[in-house]
Amino acid sequence: MADTLIPVTILTGFLGAGKTTLLNRALSHAEFENAAVLINEFGEVSVDHLIVAAVSDDVTELADGCMCCAVRGRMVDALRDLAARDKKPDRVIIETSGLADPAPVAEALLRDDELSRHFAPARIVTVVNLAETEAQLADYPEAERQIALADVVILTRAERLDETVRHGAAARIAALNPAADLIADPSGNELAGLLTGSASKTVGLPRTDAAHHHAHGTATSTIVREPQPVQLAVITGFCDWLISRPDFRLLRLKGTVATPQGAYLLQAVGRTLETPQLLIRQDAAEPGTMLVIIGEGLDAATIEDAFSGFIGRPVLDRPDRTALQDNPLSVAGFSFNP
Repeated sequence: MADTLIPVTILTGFLGAGKTTLLNRALSHAEFENAAVLINEFGEVSVDHLIVAAVSDDVTELADGCMCCAVRGRMVDALRDLAARDKKPDRVIIETSGLADPAPVAEALLRDDELSRHFAPARIVTVVNLAETEAQLADYPEAERQIALADVVILTRAERLDETVRHGAAARIAALNPAADLIADPSGNELAGLLTGSASKTVGLPRTDAAHHHAHGTATSTIVREPQPVQLAVITGFCDWLISRPDFRLLRLKGTVATPQGAYLLQAVGRTLETPQLLIRQDAAEPGTMLVIIGEGLDAATIEDAFSGFIGRPVLDRPDRTALQDNPLSVAGFSFNP
């Protein structure tokens, strides 16, 4: 394994969201002086490749297909070529096609033995044209998955909407991915920080201490939390359980685990769990343990109960819980919160 893994940022978003415009702005900053860029276009000709080449000398074009399927092998080859260079890039930005699912792209970085020795997934940044949000989510499942898998969602075209429509669209996005940071029209410095992971600003729905979940279509987003320190092996065991479930398709898992030895970053893509990383900056971690779980086919209650079982938190059986909640003799004002 290389002494220092090269961080890879996946820049995704539906067609016309403004990915290339934002990428060009970011590449003009000093942080990206030695960055390599891979650009994927669904069509045979990549116009984006020509635009970005005007501000960066290290651009690789992957056209005629989506990176998540048709050209995935070429993406792997391109990354291997970068790793074989004498002078390696400081970081890599992958701009996917507007029709791409970012999950297979991120998963390739974990599954390929050679790539995992040189590269590490940094974050998924999704660009969303706020004016087209409702129509795209209604017609294209790819748009939903791009939002659901994001660490950061950058909102564009917000100035074209009145306040009611703008807030409604932003709330819809926040509901699809309650753990993502929502940023509207970031400045150049903010954008550079968002892509490198050195800046984060949360705008949107407030977070609560309770487990939260939201379902839309076939994708479900669930957050589980535990305020007390836990053993890392317990949480990885829970993750292995999730990954092995035949009735559940894990799309992405990411969060921090508070252990007696310190805080760890934990993430998984598909059925691949990445090796936990001890955080250098312990103050950057969430208080306690917090995991964001995105997948299809398993309800939030089952996930929450399983998580409680793994960490040793007492859980009432569902029939008992229902009996308590529906009991006409229950004490006024009493509520049961799992």
